[in-house]
Amino acid sequence: AAAGVFVLPRGATRFSWWAASLDVPGYGGGVPREAPDGSVWGASLSVGLTRLSDSAGHHVPAEHPLPPSPWAWAFIIDRQAYAWLMPPVGLLRIPLAEASRGRIPSRSRDELRFSIAAGMSGDQPSTLLEDREGDVWVGTSGGIDRFRATKLTPITAPGGLTYPVVVAADSGRVLVGGDGPVFEVGDGLTALSNVPGSMESAFRDSDGNLWLGGPRGLWRLSRGSRPGAAAEHLPWPAEAGAGDVQAIARGPDGVLWISIRGDRMRGVFRRTGNAWTLFLPARSSTPRSPTAVTHW
Repeated sequence: AAAGVFVLPRGATRFSWWAASLDVPGYGGGVPREAPDGSVWGASLSVGLTRLSDSAGHHVPAEHPLPPSPWAWAFIIDRQAYAWLMPPVGLLRIPLAEASRGRIPSRSRDELRFSIAAGMSGDQPSTLLEDREGDVWVGTSGGIDRFRATKLTPITAPGGLTYPVVVAADSGRVLVGGDGPVFEVGDGLTALSNVPGSMESAFRDSDGNLWLGGPRGLWRLSRGSRPGAAAEHLPWPAEAGAGDVQAIARGPDGVLWISIRGDRMRGVFRRTGNAWTLFLPARSSTPRSPTAVTHW
């Protein structure tokens, strides 16, 4: 209401004035919303985002005002305590935890603003809805958009990765290699200190052992090894010379198969016990070694 924000206390029969109006021009905006922690917020074309009460239902001290935020036609608060605001152009998402601490930096605003340039169907949102799964739906001048949290967690690899190799390790961990150090991803990142970088192929066999191949050789990490444990360096087929491991496989009979693009010989080698034999040389007319090997 243009006269102010009013509240009906539990057990009372009359509304009492709580705060100044969120909608001074009387455009019909400024509806209060409750956050997951019980605090109450408002937003409008007049005042932007504002906090009306704390989580205990008390007035917010005047000496703790929010930093300025863009005006908004309307807004919602999702279950993750983000305020989704509809300014005249675009869509803005603000973390209430940051706003409560007096921090809505301009850089954050840019990162949390959505528009056609960021993939939205239109720059003029007209309605907002959070469904029971926590997805936020936005109706715009060009269509309906849905925002949902990804189940993927980004991992920043030390030194970066080009053509990474990924293989499952023990206890839900994942082993990752590429042109940098080989490391395990679990609760954190743990490097395999004795395995040089530039891994090109990896394989987990039916016994749970990990096999890693690259231009510097072949390594085995036994099942049950602790994070960061040293891998065993295995002899290389001498006749292949230095080269790249294109693929690795190991059958239930214990025979290890690898495809090597060596500087002396290219083809598929197999390892029985500790002995290597050439199984399939690359044809002279097509001097390429297979890039995939599987066993069934």
